[in-house]
Amino acid sequence: MPKYVGTHPAELATADALKAEGLKPTGQVVALLTIKTANSERLTGLFRRSETELLSPSQQAL
Repeated sequence: MPKYVGTHPAELATADALKAEGLKPTGQVVALLTIKTANSERLTGLFRRSETELLSPSQQAL
């Protein structure tokens, strides 16, 4: 599985980024992203933007 640190290809996105765009992933995690800040390091999954669907209005409120 591909792994990225700090940046990733535009065709991939985290679940949080997709949600901010009103989308949700329908596929599986296809890569991993390490996000580093001054005080922490976090590993998250990346999804293909082509494998998404619109969030329902009730899901957007969450």
